[in-house]
Amino acid sequence: LITNLRIRGKCNGLLKLGALSIGVISNTFSDVETGKPVAFINSSNLLEIGIRNGNVLSILKEGYGTGVELSVR
Repeated sequence: LITNLRIRGKCNGLLKLGALSIGVISNTFSDVETGKPVAFINSSNLLEIGIRNGNVLSILKEGYGTGVELSVR
């Protein structure tokens, strides 16, 4: 799931998307265990949310247009 949040440089904070919370902005999917949620900055500098070896939309009840909250530390 690609957000419209453009991030430049290193970022760390708490990300919330509906009931899903992710406490670390990772470098890649491989930074987390299989089946765990991950947030990272993609090659276009956009914040992306996913599940390693899975589909984040399969665990979210929220749909298109759901707000994403990022609290930067």
